[in-house]
Amino acid sequence: MKIRLYFLFVLLLIVSVVFLVVTAYMLCVPGGLVPNSESWAQFGTYFSGVLTPIFSLFTLLGLLLNIAIQRRELGNSERQLEVVKAELERSREAQVESRNDRQRELEKSDLISMMQFVHGEIQNLYSCEVEFASGQDLGYYFSSSAPSKGEEVIPSNGDDVSPSDRSLLIDLIERVDELNGYLAEYDAKFGMSVVTYFYKKRHGVAYSRLVKKGFMLPSPPPNDPFENVGYMWSVSVGRESSRG
Repeated sequence: MKIRLYFLFVLLLIVSVVFLVVTAYMLCVPGGLVPNSESWAQFGTYFSGVLTPIFSLFTLLGLLLNIAIQRRELGNSERQLEVVKAELERSREAQVESRNDRQRELEKSDLISMMQFVHGEIQNLYSCEVEFASGQDLGYYFSSSAPSKGEEVIPSNGDDVSPSDRSLLIDLIERVDELNGYLAEYDAKFGMSVVTYFYKKRHGVAYSRLVKKGFMLPSPPPNDPFENVGYMWSVSVGRESSRG
């Protein structure tokens, strides 16, 4: 639209200049244009002498205007290019962030799955009957609901125990230590949450008793996940423990 207006303006300007030149000649030359060759020759010389520099000036102005328009369009193109580059950069950053978020969620899901698996194995060990206390299972002494008075019955590291009890204790030690590692990794990467709180409350008793009996070495704070629960539910510990 602007280009059409520009050419229309130029055309009107040329017509106006030609009209003014002819009018000036008619007014300034006595008799104006007469039907003879000498008069037309004089008019042609006048016409070309006046219009040639004017048209040359118009040509120069048109060239300068064209350069200005091209420079403006080039500037607009550069700005559009910068906008596109910025959009592409934001899109790339969003994709990287999304990929990192997916990776974090995948790692979190893997850790939760491993903790859930180990938790299930520990629960199975709790249901196994022990020989160091007749008629009781392992969970009676190591689960979250284990009574405090039963702690003295648990053998210490180095005591004579049956092969069956030794195997159960070794399995329990390995599983609790494995869970300990998963909890520490989860807290380090994602912070303490209701997930880690659940497993710490479920197996914190087993961890503390295995440490007291010399079967496990305590992790130095603040790297001991069972000593740093770090998350509190609104329910009481008694209700929370009854869910296991």
